[in-house]
Amino acid sequence: MQVLQQNIQKLAADKNQDILIYSATGNRSTVAWRMVIESGLKKIYNLRYGISDGAKRDKFDQVAGLPAAGTIPLR
Repeated sequence: MQVLQQNIQKLAADKNQDILIYSATGNRSTVAWRMVIESGLKKIYNLRYGISDGAKRDKFDQVAGLPAAGTIPLR
């Protein structure tokens, strides 16, 4: 989280880019998602329950147009 906090302005330079956030179980990615939303970015996707759950449920093909699909758009 510290690295994200230190570099969030670099992400905010292009507010229209797609950003995929994920973690092993979804806990850290949800915290990171909130930080990124507060920076004003709009196209943010979070793998809500993490990589481990997505792999178990074969959810990596749900959102077209994004690499590593299976993300859930949270705005």
